Amino acid sequence: MITHLRAAGEASSLFEHMRRVCVVTPFLAITLLAGCANMSTLQTARALTKNTGRFVIGFGYYNSPTIDEEIGKSSGTKTTLSFPYFELGGRFGLLKDLEVGAKVTLPGFLTVDGKVEVFSSEGLAVAGGLGLSYLGLSASSTSTSTTSFNAQFIDVLVPGYFSYDFTEWLALYTSPRYIFRYANASGGSGTAHLAGSSVGFKIGDKGGVFVEASYLKSLTSTPFDQWQANVALFFGLASNQ
Repeated sequence: MITHLRAAGEASSLFEHMRRVCVVTPFLAITLLAGCANMSTLQTARALTKNTGRFVIGFGYYNSPTIDEEIGKSSGTKTTLSFPYFELGGRFGLLKDLEVGAKVTLPGFLTVDGKVEVFSSEGLAVAGGLGLSYLGLSASSTSTSTTSFNAQFIDVLVPGYFSYDFTEWLALYTSPRYIFRYANASGGSGTAHLAGSSVGFKIGDKGGVFVEASYLKSLTSTPFDQWQANVALFFGLASNQ
């Protein structure tokens, strides 16, 4: 999934954020600037029943205090890099206790993943998963001279899932996860180790809404953290999942 950001005349605000951070800390910009949208969970630990599916469409809001601080240091002005994003995804029960899915987040990420439900007792469920996410960014400014920024991000996602069903239409879930990130951009390449978690509610049975919040931070010496909030509608053929 490649997002092209172009601006004629004055540079876009996102490009300016990238440029300012690149001036001071190139590796931070390469590795972490596009962090964000792959943290959303939008599912419980319960795997969908075999041959049933679910579709999800929603919106989120992103903020990174660390990047805000870096931009402030490099530009000398207080700046907040916050923006909304859109998500569209689908999930399918492939086998008993095995579920696969794909999600597109705009701007940016394409994610595919799988989940195996390993424990279920009354309302409690536990699952493990594995996923892969890709983001490509291209930004340019032509205010006085043409300047470009290109980057590719590949994330390996290792989430756990824990949920509790209070009723058929109300569940509480959390999903802690580890993310290994490889980034390649106009200035170099590198890797990062990230960890975080999502906490949310699933409201509804065959159809309804997910409401969740997520936090992610760097596990290495390069500082980074981010917050996300998501609201998404879901619908499909599955019942009590």
